Formats: sequence, structure tokens, C-alpha cells
Amino acid sequence: MLRAPMLFALAASLALSCDFGADVAHRGAYGFLPTAAIPDTALRPLRFLLVVEEDPASERTLFYYFEGDLGRAGIGLESLPRIAARHGRSAMRFTPPLETFAIPKPITGGEGGAGGAAGGSGAGAGSGSPGESESAGGAAADDGAPGEGSAATSAGGTSESSTSGDGGAAAEGSASAESNAGGGSGTAGEGAAPVESGTAGEGGASHAEGGAGGDSGETVAPRETLDIELEGHTERVTLERIEAFELEPTGASRFVTTLGTEPVRAFFGVRHGTGTLPPLRVVSEAGPLRFTPELRAVAPMPAAEEHPVAADHEASPDADNLLRELFKNIYRSADSAPFEAIVGMSLAPSTRYLASPALLDGAFELGCWSFEKPLSVRVTQVARAYAIGADGDFAVVHHRHDVASVPDTLWSEAIASVRTAAYCADFY
Repeated sequence: MLRAPMLFALAASLALSCDFGADVAHRGAYGFLPTAAIPDTALRPLRFLLVVEEDPASERTLFYYFEGDLGRAGIGLESLPRIAARHGRSAMRFTPPLETFAIPKPITGGEGGAGGAAGGSGAGAGSGSPGESESAGGAAADDGAPGEGSAATSAGGTSESSTSGDGGAAAEGSASAESNAGGGSGTAGEGAAPVESGTAGEGGASHAEGGAGGDSGETVAPRETLDIELEGHTERVTLERIEAFELEPTGASRFVTTLGTEPVRAFFGVRHGTGTLPPLRVVSEAGPLRFTPELRAVAPMPAAEEHPVAADHEASPDADNLLRELFKNIYRSADSAPFEAIVGMSLAPSTRYLASPALLDGAFELGCWSFEKPLSVRVTQVARAYAIGADGDFAVVHHRHDVASVPDTLWSEAIASVRTAAYCADFY
């Protein structure tokens, strides 16, 4: 069976041969993308999906867990051809920093957090937030691209983490689903951990014994919770159930856009710290589900060559694909909400990322960049694992972000002139 990196390389080569515009030395021109990934789930709809997002810079690991008829709700994984079609294409996006994602607090007791629907960290529609864009294979970039200064995106901006990031083949399986049926189960992916037998009695979602008080001092209804065990540790990460209006403030909207008409159960939680992530065990209603993280730190090493910035990094043997991103922090004038203005690209692990002067010019124009703000480079590793179980298929998408500063001497002299889009007047 082909290994995941080999499959990704093959699909990427097909994208190149079909002239998808997969040119790393791009000119920095853009078009628009939808806000989240388009899942390809028709053949084997998922029952369980776990998204793990490690962010050492904020000393947090975010966990998103979805359970139910995910295919009917439009939740799943992208296919290799769809991911390969984006190979080498530059994308401009605006998203709140990872450290801002949280379950919104209720305004008053008993309202259950409804006041958080607006998502204070996110940009409201029509608030002047720029939209997400992708390289259009040489199409001209102009000031009027994102609606002449009007936001065309949903609240909170959009994220490429799922659109570019859930990439690669069904990985060399470090995920497993424990079956209640005992036999006949297997795993997808070369070298995947076997599907074990177990009992549903080991798991099951629990309920919180007490709710957090609102601003008025009253108590609110307790949230349903779900535990993720860290094998070999006494520590547990408790995830809380979230509703559809809480997808944006928690960052879950980067991976799913809806919970469906027959709502999928969605949970969110945070682990604090930067230590190595041990094997995980999700205590679900269908029984324990296991995943062994394999991504480790890769230090970005920005350098200057024939292009202003070469975003090199340490080798990443376990990633299916990588996102290389340059970004600056900006703030919305109306409420000082923070955003990362990002230009990035999805590439195979062995492909170098070279930022041309035209790309940096485009980022200043469409990303509202300024010379006063420092420039950072982020390398996001993406790995996927898949397991087949008697109670439904289980998939894991694992992201790890590693960040480094880019010295001003590498890029500042390459900018010929600074011209910004009209909507940048709403940001500083």
C-alpha cells in the first residue's frame, strides 16, 4: 500500500500536469475561496471526527470532537485530488489568533451563552473584515477584490487551516476505534493500529456537575462534557459541548460550517502547556477511541536567497502536507479585535517555500500590512489518521504550528511601494 506522503506527491504531480497553477514562484494574484473545507464523504461517511491543534506559541492545544451522522451534516475529510489542486497556490486570509478561541461566557445567568453568538474575537459580516483569497493563477490583484472594502466573509474571518490543512492521504494509521462487536473490524491506512474490542460501558459522555455563573451571579444550565484521557498520565482534558452559534468563537467554524438539521454533537476543550502530546483516548458513547500523535516540533528557519524570504524548516517526516505562512498582527478599529493577516501556501513536506517581492507587495496591499508591524513565519504540519470501526468510522486531523520571527533585513528593502485596499481603513 502506498504511504501517505507518496500519495500526496503523486496527486500533486497530477495537479501540476493539469495546469492547476501550482507555481511556487507565484506572482501574488488572488481569487476567493469558501470559508471551510469541502468534504468528500460519500463513500464512507464518518461517525467520529477529532481535530487536534497544537500551538506552542500560545502554550495551548485545542481539541474539537464531532460525533453523529457527519456525512449528512456535510462534515468530513477532503480527498487527495481536491487538496492537490491547491498545491502551490497562495492564499490570503484573516483569522483571530488561536489564543482567542474559547467558549463565550453567558451575559446573564440562564441564557446559556447566547450572548456569545456574535463572537467578540471575530469580525462581523459587513464590518469591513477582508475576505479570504487564493492565488488565481496570474489573475490581476486590485483594490476592489474583497467587495470594495466590504467583508464578504462570515464573522470572525475565515481560516485556511481546514481548506489547506486537512491534507494528505488517510495517514499511516495511528488512530483506532474500539468495537463493541468484537470481530470483523479493521483499520484504514498502512500500519494502522488494530480495532480492538471493548465495551461501551468504558465510555460515555458525562455531564458537568455545576455551571459557570453569569455576570448576574446566577447559575446556568450545566454543559454536557466529554473526557480525553492522556495515556500514561493522570491528567484529563475535559471538552464541553458547544452549539451551532458557538462554532465561530471557539474556532470550530474553521473545520465545520454547520451541525446539520439532526444536530451533530460537537465538543471543544483546551489543554494548557507545551509538553509532548501523549497518546489520546477519547471516552465516547460508542466506546474508547484512541489516537497516537506523531508530529514533533520543526523550527522555521527564515533566510534570504534569490527571493526575500525562504521559509525553510527542519524536516517533517510524519506530516502529510505542510502550510507555510507569513503573517502580521492587525486590529479592527471598531473594537480593537485582533486578527492575523496571513499569506500562505499548502505544499508537500519536501517543497521549499520562497516568498517573492510580488507576493510581499500583494500581502501589504490585500493584507493591510505595515512596516511598523513585525513579520512572522509559521510552519503548520498536518497529519491525518483513519480507522474503521463496527460503530462507524473514526478520523483524526492533527495540526502542529511552529512560529519564528522574520528579521526586518530580509524583507523590508524588497517592498517597492506600499498600497493598501480600501477596507484597510477599518484596521490598524
